[in-house]
Amino acid sequence: MQEGLNKRLDVLKKIIDVKKMDIEECEKELSNRYYPVIVRLAITEYILKLQKELESYENKLVDLQSFY
Repeated sequence: MQEGLNKRLDVLKKIIDVKKMDIEECEKELSNRYYPVIVRLAITEYILKLQKELESYENKLVDLQSFY
């Protein structure tokens, strides 16, 4: 059971890392390049979605770590 929990924790940590990198990359793109307003809105919406997902995954990580 402990091994399965460790695998889930590792997967969640990887997902969190990827989401953080994706958010960072999108924010850099918005600040360093010109995009039409509609594209900027879409990227901003995507960032917000990623942030919500990241928060959800971080909450799951905390929940899983509480089993230790």
